[in-house]
Amino acid sequence: MRAAVLLLAAAAAAAAAPAPQEDPWTLRFNPLRQGLQGWTRTGPDKAFAWSEADQTLTIKGQSGRDPPRIVHAKTAWDRGGVRFQAKKGARKVRVVLVPQGEGKPVALEFPRDAVGAATWTDLAMRMTKGKASLLAAAEGGGEKEVASAELPDGVRYRIGFEAPSGTDAVLGLIRFERVHEEEPQFCEPDFQPLFDGTGIAPWVAGGPGSAVSFRAEKGVLVGEPRAEDFGWLAIGGGRWTSYELRLNAMWGTTHLDFRAVEVSGRDGKIDRFGSVHVNFTDHLDPEGVNALVLRLAGGKVIASVDGKQILDAPVKETGPTPISFFVGRGRRCALRDIRIKDLAPGTGSEIAQPLPRGVPKSEGPPKPATWEGSGGVAAKDGVWSVEDAAEDAGLLCGASLASYELRFSVARGADGLAVVPRANRGLRRATGLRLDASLFAKEEWTEVVLRVVLLRATVSVAGKEAGTLDLDVAFGPPGIRVDAGGRARLKDLAVEATK
Repeated sequence: MRAAVLLLAAAAAAAAAPAPQEDPWTLRFNPLRQGLQGWTRTGPDKAFAWSEADQTLTIKGQSGRDPPRIVHAKTAWDRGGVRFQAKKGARKVRVVLVPQGEGKPVALEFPRDAVGAATWTDLAMRMTKGKASLLAAAEGGGEKEVASAELPDGVRYRIGFEAPSGTDAVLGLIRFERVHEEEPQFCEPDFQPLFDGTGIAPWVAGGPGSAVSFRAEKGVLVGEPRAEDFGWLAIGGGRWTSYELRLNAMWGTTHLDFRAVEVSGRDGKIDRFGSVHVNFTDHLDPEGVNALVLRLAGGKVIASVDGKQILDAPVKETGPTPISFFVGRGRRCALRDIRIKDLAPGTGSEIAQPLPRGVPKSEGPPKPATWEGSGGVAAKDGVWSVEDAAEDAGLLCGASLASYELRFSVARGADGLAVVPRANRGLRRATGLRLDASLFAKEEWTEVVLRVVLLRATVSVAGKEAGTLDLDVAFGPPGIRVDAGGRARLKDLAVEATK
């Protein structure tokens, strides 16, 4: 009997990729997945000890004027918080918020009775607009606020713990969590808003197919190209000779490029050598809200992410330029608070509302995907089958997809079967999820569902999850593989692209 294991043909590349967020509105992650790496500490080292074996943080208080601190240096939020468990007997459990930039830290301490008699007690700190709250279990279930502090609106804080004298605590299951809540779009008085949270106007499709790749949802401009190589939006009719563009990119953003300067070539097409593209993708923090700035002024293009400059390049003098941005196929952007300031009023053009360009024409219902068998797999009466194959065999879909759902039924007795979410390297070499033969030992036919959402693949068998895989390729053809010597009969293959 074959064990249910991950096939690791491309495991090294897949393991290096950050875990994707299937839910773009909720972010949860373990800030201690690499131990204390990424945390900054002040005070004696013995104040904080991380145990890799049982994944706990032990805090021992130290005397002194300034309590020792351990703060997660990477993440700075104005919303969200941390959840963790405190072991029975914990004393003086204190969360500290250190402002990014100037300002005084805010320390909040749980009352003594917040840690209950159970072995572990759930505790949390949550930041909302203008307030930080400590939460503990309430009688009858749920949570109650046990301490709070006022916070200035708009300030980002780094989250950590303090170890004042008398502290003795063991903390486990530490998780950072942030849930997106729809709020009015932010725009400074001297800027002009470019997104109202309800529709994509004044942005318009810049190329064929791009109009269907973007939508407004929960006050966020979401872009998810699935059929085209990339999605492309441009500010409809707006042109500037000098400007500063600001926006926030949420944690669900996996790709974002801006064309800061557009130059037309002699053939009427865009001059790719004279135009200026800014790659924000490589500088985005997948575990935070990124403040992006793009500025064209004084013969330079300057770009920054969260105050860190990522580009400072000279640019030739051009006339008024449009502004557009791009998202790659199978990737996602989640943007809000988009606004612009005209640094040279009167030299550009006003924002108009032209009709969207390049909206694809309806071609009727999509054609069913085609499948090609290899390694001895043959079809008869609607059933694909292979028995004791001399080499790896399988089925390869004729369509290259980003997010999709593949369904098929497997006959009793299948052995050596695996699903391959992206068969770009061919069925033999591509990473896949192997399905244990015991899953197909009882029923005459068992349904298998492979669901791919951007860079996450999940397979279920008979309605129960059978494995997940993080992918390092944004799109590709689905496949089904049967190991050499294995056997399988498959029917009712259906694959559908999803949003």
